[in-house]
Amino acid sequence: ESVTNIAKHAGATRVAIDVESNGRRVWLRVADNGRGFDPRLATDGNGVASMRRRVAALGGRLAIESAPGRGTTITLDVERQKQ
Repeated sequence: ESVTNIAKHAGATRVAIDVESNGRRVWLRVADNGRGFDPRLATDGNGVASMRRRVAALGGRLAIESAPGRGTTITLDVERQKQ
């Protein structure tokens, strides 16, 4: 969802995607140098809301850092469920 939002809306020229895992936790960071947005404001689309719902369903944490003109960084932290 984050990469789709970058392609459709950000106007970014650079995107960095970092993924780490220690076997129990998965950490994902997606950062761009695009136009940014105020994550506190409602948008017409479902992208951010959808990401929040999906991460909540996994029991993870989602952080969105962005501001108009300053790009966006989205960080996801999820712990694997015991099987």
